[in-house]
Amino acid sequence: ADEGGTVTGGADNFYRGQSATVTAAPEAGYNFVGWYENDQLVSSDLAYTFKVTGNRDLVAKFTKNTYTVTVTPEANGTVAGGGSYGEGASATVTATANTGYKFAGWYENDALVSADATYTFTVTAARNLTAKFEKVTYSIAVDGQGNPLNPYFVNGNIWTEADGAIKPAPGTSENFLLFDNA
Repeated sequence: ADEGGTVTGGADNFYRGQSATVTAAPEAGYNFVGWYENDQLVSSDLAYTFKVTGNRDLVAKFTKNTYTVTVTPEANGTVAGGGSYGEGASATVTATANTGYKFAGWYENDALVSADATYTFTVTAARNLTAKFEKVTYSIAVDGQGNPLNPYFVNGNIWTEADGAIKPAPGTSENFLLFDNA
């Protein structure tokens, strides 16, 4: 037998005209492909029964289960790492946010499975992962007149109204989006 399974039967001596049965059993993570003789498929049944007409050299072939990992980005980012993987293989998927956005998580069936932009996991089934992204926002504190308390520094960067900072109504403090004027 090839890697991925075991076989029983066929090791005994048989007389011409007798029936013989060989049975293949795939291991976990493998599928049975078939019984081969001289690289030709002779049966795709796990249990192969035949009339003995002479010596035979049968080989049970198995293949590792393969699964498709599908990665899809929501708007505002890109993804990589999807494809076909053998069972037990390590898969790594990556998400990259567009300018002005940040990675919000890998989701499967609307459930968060990883908050890391680079997510590595062992493949045991087909996966359908969606990378979600969200707009980057900055908080600007303002005085009672609506003027930024520190008008030139926002999250450690120098900004002016020309850079896209929007003044709130007087007496309020809100989150603002900084717009790329390019």
